[in-house]
Parts: sequence; C-alpha cells; structure tokens
Amino acid sequence: MLVVPHHGSRTSSTPSFVAAVAPRVAVFSAGYLNRFNHPRPDVVERYARRGATPMRTDVMGAVTVTLGPGDAIDTVAERDRRRRYWYDPPRAP
Repeated sequence: MLVVPHHGSRTSSTPSFVAAVAPRVAVFSAGYLNRFNHPRPDVVERYARRGATPMRTDVMGAVTVTLGPGDAIDTVAERDRRRRYWYDPPRAP
C-alpha cells in the first residue's frame, strides 16, 4: 500500500519509481476540484497499469486501509460506507 507522493502530480511518480515500489493499492490524497488538477490522469493510469488499485480521496472521501496478517489488505471508502442520498440517481415517480 502506498500513499502516492505529492497528491499524484505529474512529476511525483516516474515509471521507474512505480515499478520499483509496485504497490497493490495506491492512495491519492487530493482535495475535491483542487486547482492543481491532482491527481493527474496519466499518473493514476500509470499505477493502474502496474496492477495497483487506485483509491482517490477526492472521489471516494476518506480511505481506511487495514493491513492484515500475511498479504491481506482491506480498503474501505467512506463515501461507500456512509453514502449520502444526493449521490444516488433520482427515483422514478
């Protein structure tokens, strides 16, 4: 599990860095609609291509990671756990 450096900026995660670290989960800590456009889409894709599950706090809210025995990693996104009604599509009348 890796908290991606510098919110996933363009220069934060070179291909060689991502290959060397090889995380299974990559957490991008970024603010919603931040003015720097972090994380950069190409950086998120770079981690995904290497097999990491990307988790973004700007989209998912707080992310809880529990490391278990052996290789067990459990992740929970707060917006999935306590979904707000305004995230759901309108109901048919």
